[in-house]
Amino acid sequence: MRSPDTKQSVFETLLVCVLTLVLAACGQESSGPETASRTTKTPRLVQPAILLVTLDTTRADRLGIETDLVDTPHLEALANRGMYFEQAYSVTPTTLPSHTSMLTGLYPADHRVRENGRVIDKQLKLLPVQLKGRGYDTAAFVSGFPLASQFGLSRGFG
Repeated sequence: MRSPDTKQSVFETLLVCVLTLVLAACGQESSGPETASRTTKTPRLVQPAILLVTLDTTRADRLGIETDLVDTPHLEALANRGMYFEQAYSVTPTTLPSHTSMLTGLYPADHRVRENGRVIDKQLKLLPVQLKGRGYDTAAFVSGFPLASQFGLSRGFG
């Protein structure tokens, strides 16, 4: 059984340390039947919704998804309805380089962001920019300084 102090401590840690990046994508459906034309049109596919949630300085075994140490019903619901990676690894234990890798698909040696507080190269192709170009709506909700917009990782959001 969890002690109230442990639950409160974990909860406070999550509140303070949580860094949430959300790529909220709304699939676009066709507005109605398409008019006949000389060529047959391929039916428009509904794009999958993408939601990326990251928690900074949080071990998976300290969330309700993995343990009974704390209740995290909303994260559990997301994991149950979507795709939950049980063996996800970070390329680096530092926030900005790790998130730069997630949003570029590159290793730190390739994107050259090796520590927090660095401005990312404007030439890097970021996932949110790519998604916007394919019709997605994007948004980011960030609470951690290492991912502040001044470092450049906010391109393509909003």
